[in-house]
Amino acid sequence: MDYESTDLDVPFLAAYWAHTARTLISRIRDYESLLTGASAGTHPLTVADSWQWTADSHFALLSIAHVVKACDLAADLPRFPDAELLVLLRNFAEHWEEPNGRSGRALARVRLDKMTNGIIFIDEWDYLSGVDSIDSRDLDDWLVDVERAARSLATCQDDPLPNVTQPLR
Repeated sequence: MDYESTDLDVPFLAAYWAHTARTLISRIRDYESLLTGASAGTHPLTVADSWQWTADSHFALLSIAHVVKACDLAADLPRFPDAELLVLLRNFAEHWEEPNGRSGRALARVRLDKMTNGIIFIDEWDYLSGVDSIDSRDLDDWLVDVERAARSLATCQDDPLPNVTQPLR
C-alpha cells in the first residue's frame, strides 16, 4: 500500500520515529559507558538504571520497526539492508512470552544466541548484540538519512516538518 492512498502523514511519522530511535540509542550508549567504567565513580548504577536501560532498548527497537514501516510506505525514503532482521528483533522482544514463536524461530535460523536485551551497542565493535551483520554506525547513518529524506519529502509536499529544537507553545 502506498501511503498517498491513506490519511497517514508518513514523512512526519518517519522523521518522528527516526529521531526517537536516535535519541534512545544515544541514551543506551550513555548507560553502556557507565557499565564499562568509562564514567566510573560519577554515577553508581542502580537497579532503576538497569530497568530504564532495558526499557530504552525495547523502545529503541520499537521505534526502529516503525521507521522500517514508514520506509516501506514511502518510496522516497531510504531502506535499511537488514530491515527485516530489525523487525524480527523487535517482534521477538515484544513477544518475549513466546521465545519459540514465529520471530524466535526465524531468528534462530539467522544464528542468534538467546536475546536477553533488545538492543546493545558494544563499544569495541559497536554492533547490535548477537547480530554481527548490523553495525550500529550504519544504523545511525540510516536513521539520519531517513529523517533528512522525510523532511525533504514533507517540504516538497508543502508541509514542512517542525525543527525538533523549536520550543512548544
